Amino acid sequence: MSDKPALQIETLYVVGGRRGEGTPPGVAVLSPPLRRARGRDEDAFLLLIDLGEGTPSSLYRRLREVAAQAFWTSEGSVTAALRRAVGAVNRLLFQANLEVEPEARRYGGITCVALRDGEMFLAQAGPTWAVALCGGLMESFPREDLSPLGMAAYADVRLNYLTCGPGDVFLISNPWLGRAAPPDVLRQIFSRPMDALLDGVEQVGAEEDFTAVVVRWESAPAVEPGEREAPVEWPPSPPEPERPRRRWRTPRITLPSIRLPRLRVREGLRVVGAGIAAGGAAVGSAAKALFYRLLPGRVPAPPRRRRRREARPLPEENPRLMAGLALAILLIVVAVTVWAWVTYGTTMRNREVLEQAQACIQQAETTADPAVARAQWKTCLAILEEVEDVPEATAMRERAQTALETLDRVRRVEPVLLWDFGESFRPRRLIVSEPFLFVLDGVGENLYRLTLNGSRNGVEEQGEIAPLLRQGQAVDQREVARLVDIVWAAAEGGRSAAGLLALEEGETLVAVDAWGMQRVTLAKAPDQGSSVAMATFDGRLYLLDPAGGQIWRYLPEGEGYPGRPEPYFAVSPPRPLDGARDLAIDGNVYVLFDDGTVEKFFKGEEVAFEVTGVPEPEPRFVALVVDPSQQDGPVVLADAAGERLVVLQADGSFVEQVRAEGEAFQSLQTVARDPLSGRLYVLAGGRLYVLP
Repeated sequence: MSDKPALQIETLYVVGGRRGEGTPPGVAVLSPPLRRARGRDEDAFLLLIDLGEGTPSSLYRRLREVAAQAFWTSEGSVTAALRRAVGAVNRLLFQANLEVEPEARRYGGITCVALRDGEMFLAQAGPTWAVALCGGLMESFPREDLSPLGMAAYADVRLNYLTCGPGDVFLISNPWLGRAAPPDVLRQIFSRPMDALLDGVEQVGAEEDFTAVVVRWESAPAVEPGEREAPVEWPPSPPEPERPRRRWRTPRITLPSIRLPRLRVREGLRVVGAGIAAGGAAVGSAAKALFYRLLPGRVPAPPRRRRRREARPLPEENPRLMAGLALAILLIVVAVTVWAWVTYGTTMRNREVLEQAQACIQQAETTADPAVARAQWKTCLAILEEVEDVPEATAMRERAQTALETLDRVRRVEPVLLWDFGESFRPRRLIVSEPFLFVLDGVGENLYRLTLNGSRNGVEEQGEIAPLLRQGQAVDQREVARLVDIVWAAAEGGRSAAGLLALEEGETLVAVDAWGMQRVTLAKAPDQGSSVAMATFDGRLYLLDPAGGQIWRYLPEGEGYPGRPEPYFAVSPPRPLDGARDLAIDGNVYVLFDDGTVEKFFKGEEVAFEVTGVPEPEPRFVALVVDPSQQDGPVVLADAAGERLVVLQADGSFVEQVRAEGEAFQSLQTVARDPLSGRLYVLAGGRLYVLP
């Protein structure tokens, strides 16, 4: 008996509430073709493309063809082949969208599946949906929203891997079917036979048109002895071409012929003549020697035969020298190849990248959808990261950044540095009352004062500055406790003089004015806890008490607040004040929490305030400031995550963002507003700036 599971693959196509006939245009179920790359022999390829209603079948056909070609021609891992298939479909769809009007462009999703013996590889891009019931565990894919197919030059692909056995079911379909089918219902449907399973899926999605592909792993039937196991019933492969039969013939053996020599008269005469000539030459040489001997004088010596020079022996081989020469030749070849690749390959690669970036720019400038335009500009910047020191790429990058800043309503400023407290400095509060700047450190031990110069672009202090007020300092014969917060109190609403108020632990106040420092009266409610922040409005003093769940309001008398405070909330606040860290008042009361959220109240009642429309990244607000002279005016928040100042309307909707040239807003800490000039002052990374 074979334990290899058999596969059942069925396609369900529902149009107008009825099951359609044939294969849907966006579906392909393919077995290995005759010609395929190495590593693709055991794979089966499933494909589902969904581009919405009205998509021409010719486009589906082209996309199916490029996906199949990319998958079957890819060597190596199956995941690389799936990525290449999805990338090929996305590039073709992206190029097709560039060639038509915006209203005729198509976006959608794709699911590619590679099946092996007991294994399944899944690749998805764009809005799509798949569900698998393997080993009793049901999982849906993808687990996050993906960018639509054909919107950018590169596809956002997610890969998953599952091992499957008998009884497991896998379903791919349109994304809305996943929202319409509860997991419990799907689990019941998947337990049925294939025909009943398809009927159940059709009933679940009967309200809309959809396409689905179902794969079931079934136990293989027992095989009797002598029988062969039936193969998996994939769609039939194209028949192999018949090879011509070769005829074999018995070779004929031919023996060489034997010929007897024949005597030839001409050759005999030639031999005789040669002998006579040789004898005559010998007789002539002897007569010549005799003649020379008869002459007077010395008999000439016979000519000396030149000694043949012996051939020089071949030199012995030097293995090290030969290996060194071979290595040198190899290095020269590698160097020449690298030089050619760097010189010509980089140029060609840069040209391809620039063409892709130009296509993104063209689509971003022609679309009327801001979201699509923003996505194309970001894709352009991502593509151009691969190109450096190319003037054309630099111009495209600046163009994309300018367009993104226009879409995101960015205003660039050049802050002026006033003072550097050091990177380790952690400010608690910054108060501006020109020409003075008051800074309270985060530990609450020291209060500093700086004096602006006449042009307001610098301070008069030089070198180190001493604290104006510090913990442990004696004021009215009593040591100052840890400072919690500071606020500027104007001479209004019953106050006799303007000055700075410093709140100590224990709910006591120290007034700092032109005449020095003194303690002022601050009454305390019986159920009042420890305050963490304070603000003033129209002469009244407000203390934020998270532990007591209340905001306490004091009426001034002279320079102090001797009367018992009033609770701002008649009943418990709509949201608990646990985690509240700061407040600001312009007639409305804004409360900032540790998690960066903001709540708005008026006369103790909650007012709708929802932060919306702020561009990426997700903001994390650490400070806020309002204009007390404008009720329901703009709200300015310091966003440490985005290194920017975010300006909101009174209902929380986004107006603009202020960013600094360079790195001035790194490690943004707090922000303050001068009530007279309207200038904004910022502390970031221990450095104090003024915005022009």
